[in-house]
Amino acid sequence: MVVFASSKDGDPSIPASELHTNFNLDADGGYLGLVMPDGETIVHEYAPVYPRQLTDISYGAGGDLGIDDSFIAEGAGVAILVPTDGSLGTTWTGGQPFDDSTWQHGTLGVGYDTEGSTNWLYSLIDVGLLGQRIEPGAVGAGSTGNGANLPTTELQSDTGDPFTITIDNKNQVGSSVGQLDWRDRGNGPDDALVALGEDHVKNNAGIIRVTLGSLPEGIYSVTSYHMDADFNQCESIRIFVTDATGTNMEQAIRANANIIAGGVKGLTTSEVISTSATYTITSDGISDIIVLFDGSQASDREVPLSGLQIERLGGAYEGLIETNLQGSMYEQTTTAYLRIPFDVADPSAFSLLSLNIHYDDGFVAYLNGVKIAERNAPPDPSFDSFASASHPDTQALIPEPIDVSAHLADLVAGENILAIHGLNIETTSTDFLILPFLTATRTMVSPATYYTTPTPGAINVPGALGIVGDTEFSMDRGFYDAPFSVEITTDTADAEIRYTRDGSIPTATTGLVYTEPIMIASTTILRSAAFKPGYLATNVDTQTYLFLDDVFQQNETFGIDGTGLAPYAAWGHSGPDWEV
Repeated sequence: MVVFASSKDGDPSIPASELHTNFNLDADGGYLGLVMPDGETIVHEYAPVYPRQLTDISYGAGGDLGIDDSFIAEGAGVAILVPTDGSLGTTWTGGQPFDDSTWQHGTLGVGYDTEGSTNWLYSLIDVGLLGQRIEPGAVGAGSTGNGANLPTTELQSDTGDPFTITIDNKNQVGSSVGQLDWRDRGNGPDDALVALGEDHVKNNAGIIRVTLGSLPEGIYSVTSYHMDADFNQCESIRIFVTDATGTNMEQAIRANANIIAGGVKGLTTSEVISTSATYTITSDGISDIIVLFDGSQASDREVPLSGLQIERLGGAYEGLIETNLQGSMYEQTTTAYLRIPFDVADPSAFSLLSLNIHYDDGFVAYLNGVKIAERNAPPDPSFDSFASASHPDTQALIPEPIDVSAHLADLVAGENILAIHGLNIETTSTDFLILPFLTATRTMVSPATYYTTPTPGAINVPGALGIVGDTEFSMDRGFYDAPFSVEITTDTADAEIRYTRDGSIPTATTGLVYTEPIMIASTTILRSAAFKPGYLATNVDTQTYLFLDDVFQQNETFGIDGTGLAPYAAWGHSGPDWEV
């Protein structure tokens, strides 16, 4: 329902479908309340006054805000038992006193991986102009001339597996950007790896997309090399990966091609490595892997790609397993019991409860003795049960979210127990993993907000919490004949003030940060604005300080050569005559 505070209630010219009040609202603020028909009960109010209102920006109460509390996370303490008989039944699952002091104690996650952390080379791909020298031990991937993409091409890996590679100029949404040029930089030294810098593919518009197909299921480390030995290239290449774990995921590391090597004959291995970036990709054995190199936002957009080194990682669960059970489970049993204690101050404060869990291959989860979730579990699991189905490594690497809010009532004030019966597919399975996360959400009403984005007929989107107070200058504009200092202030705590002295407009990222009074000794245009995260910035305030001695010495270049007043280009006329 929309009610217009227009003071036009009862106006016969207003359509009957519109609701109007018999009062107006003051843009500078005032009291506003919503009262029940009894004339006394206040449903909601802005008291003592609502804040200043802005043109074309609405203001109102925020919606519900969900705040997550983590009960159990990676590294939490856990008691573990690999059972040898069924004497415990389900007494260990919580809901009653139980002594687990004789169990093994460790931290989450729990499991084993017999393949360890051994890496081996899957393929070294030398990218460049077709027909040029290939790095020893590498396979070549290239095309000829300018403007050509590399169509899907089959290569042979070092492990004997066939796989495919495609290289084109498509961006994240599949649109062509610029063109690919295949280049040869001459005959470099024969040192291993250095030859990767002899030739490459590049896109002056900043986009190169590599698609890898038919990679066997597993985890891979990829190092990409971005060397053009003759030119100063892109200083910051963003890398996006689409694989079994997600789409267009930006990697934390960026490549750097911003070096001048002076030709391939002067290259060293360390220079080639300095242009590289290393990141991880995950293959499900079916889907293509896409690696996108994006320099389109850099000052120099020219992105080269001279090679790819792909290594297969032996341990899929590297970094996830903190407590290793290989000695007690591998080739012996398929079951492990876990008891994870956690405290809750006020169970009634929460509206949602979520279990996010990595598992290989199955589990049954209990909250204080009550079953809350299960995957790949037999109907009546016992101490020697197997998982009913496999949960592949590529899926186990991604925690599965399970809504267990129906069991909020099973939380108690004080200590609680999340118990998990972990299940493996067979005793000879090379890996096993249980890593749960338990999170509860409490709902709070967010503060009133300035809604800067219109959303007619839709849910409001986050806006601004308030308005930063205007900047104030200690010295007013005018004519001066002696140097002085100017202080700039704002009433908003923790706001950052930025200023300029050349007539340009300060923004949240441009201009000088105000830290101390500013000395003014010549004709100056001083402009300032204040900023605070989550708040609407001030408008730009300007003070012009004129020194007559400067005015008398003005010439035809005044305001053009960076001194004195700002350039007149945007003033809407042919320009003033500064000379006196």
